[in-house]
Amino acid sequence: MGETLLQFFTVQNDLNVVRLELHGCNYEAVKEISFHVLRSCPRLQWFHFEFPSRDLMLKWEEVTRFFALLSKLQYLHLSFNVSEAPDKSSYEAVMRSLPPNDFALTTLALDRVLMNENLFATFLKKCPSLEYLKLPGASNCTLQTIFKYLVS
Repeated sequence: MGETLLQFFTVQNDLNVVRLELHGCNYEAVKEISFHVLRSCPRLQWFHFEFPSRDLMLKWEEVTRFFALLSKLQYLHLSFNVSEAPDKSSYEAVMRSLPPNDFALTTLALDRVLMNENLFATFLKKCPSLEYLKLPGASNCTLQTIFKYLVS
């Protein structure tokens, strides 16, 4: 199934809306498909991606690439984990490599997404146009970050 999806998005690269819900795929295939869609569809504005497993974890190098690919999106809905536990040098490398421009996101929904608090704060700072945020089960620290960067 993975190769077929990769071929589909290679050919149908003019899409501006993609909603994927992958079942029965291993996490490496899921990562490959998500990166491929984001890379292959330059006009993509709306990306809804669900992987019904809590096992998918992106390594720090992958987080860097993932954020760079997300910068053009206006709508993002994720339902899987986006990072592994950080060590200080990895976190600092990710921060240095984030795209310099702000993200275009106006809508962000993170269901079941685990993200390092510092990384989340940095991500929110880069989303000044955010109008809608869905973040079920947010911690107090996360809520404070949201108020600090998004509520004026």
